[in-house]
Amino acid sequence: MGWHVDETSGHHVTIGDNAALTLPDGDWTMGGWIKLDDNTGNRYQYFLSWSGFSSDPSFQWFFHEALQADANKLSVRVRDADGDFYGTGNVMSTGTPGTSTAWQHLAAVRSGSTLTQYINGSADGSETDVSVNSCDATTAMYLGMRSDNDPNRRLGGAMAEWAKWDRALSTDELAALAAGWTPDQFPTPVWQLRMWGDEYSEMRVPLTVTNNGSTAADHPGGLIYPSAAIAVPAAAAGAEESSSPSSGGYSSSSTSSEGFSSSSSSTSSMGISSSSSSTRLTPQNGQKSMSGMSPLHESHS
Repeated sequence: MGWHVDETSGHHVTIGDNAALTLPDGDWTMGGWIKLDDNTGNRYQYFLSWSGFSSDPSFQWFFHEALQADANKLSVRVRDADGDFYGTGNVMSTGTPGTSTAWQHLAAVRSGSTLTQYINGSADGSETDVSVNSCDATTAMYLGMRSDNDPNRRLGGAMAEWAKWDRALSTDELAALAAGWTPDQFPTPVWQLRMWGDEYSEMRVPLTVTNNGSTAADHPGGLIYPSAAIAVPAAAAGAEESSSPSSGGYSSSSTSSEGFSSSSSSTSSMGISSSSSSTRLTPQNGQKSMSGMSPLHESHS
């Protein structure tokens, strides 16, 4: 189950300040699933906000509402401590993902000096600026609203399976995430929020996660979780791993229901799979069973 926030009530979740939140002066990726209740209105729907909108440094990610300029587009805004930023302030999509009320996978990827947005695995919006350094706002990060709780800048919708990496994920990895693979199958998230219903915890650091009114929502359907081991690059794998890695640098010995298959003699279309079988789940409200879950993860019953 995801976390649902009500736009009118100002529901949100906070992540306490931690060095793990820092967007480094180098490559990084942040992404996860989001589902809008609607996108009516003439302002914005913020779903990630770290410090004030014009603060240095700060990070903001939001949809333009249907009656706003650049209607239904998606913007990500990163400012460093010196006030440097990408483009004219925001990296904006050319498409209009705000028209959809289905689950969508979003990612922001910094590679070198370029910041690119990805929507459902496809690049949509990019800006380059060599002057932008790290972003460490040293305050809580807000999920579901802008950090100042402006009533015209809140999310009405749900979020699930968000994570951050201190590297630029490949296009194959981003496409696999959008196809349903979970973040823990791609080395190695710095932080990760499973967002299973009323369990407000982070899997890795751990970060301090505080709920402020959000409720359980159905998870995106058909997600694929690791059932025995997290995928690792074949080059870093030990002798027990397959000796014939896929073109994406990942090895496997099984086939998932999504069609990302590989074995010692075959390669998946994306070049990505788990080093053992994967479990595909379609949870609904009240269902938390995660049979086959890796022993590295907290079990749900």
